[in-house]
Amino acid sequence: YGERLMGMKMTLYALIYGKVIWQMIPSKLKEKKFQKPWHAQIFAITVSLSENKVFEWNEFSDFLAHEIKMDNNQTRNGSDDYFYSWVKALEKLLIKKKITSFQRMVEIKNLWSSAFLNTPHGKPVKIGDI
Repeated sequence: YGERLMGMKMTLYALIYGKVIWQMIPSKLKEKKFQKPWHAQIFAITVSLSENKVFEWNEFSDFLAHEIKMDNNQTRNGSDDYFYSWVKALEKLLIKKKITSFQRMVEIKNLWSSAFLNTPHGKPVKIGDI
């Protein structure tokens, strides 16, 4: 995503406490991957929502900075911490923008949990009509 924004082959961006930091990186680091698939998925969802003008990237960045600050007071467990903060920031922003509600998110999470627990191993998890 950062590469497309700058239009430069070797450019990458990172969010540090909500601020976009641009830097040149060696091309061998260009292939760096997310540590877990869900990290990449939540990143892609957020980028897509921003690109589709659901919210501005700086709005999300502000929410993320706030969540990271709040989460720094809790026990840290490694790489997931950043993306847990990311998810909470995205949820709160979507509620503020009235894209969804807290109640609807709880409902979907419960449907997902039920579907996950009742899906045979190796089969795709399907929530059904939501």
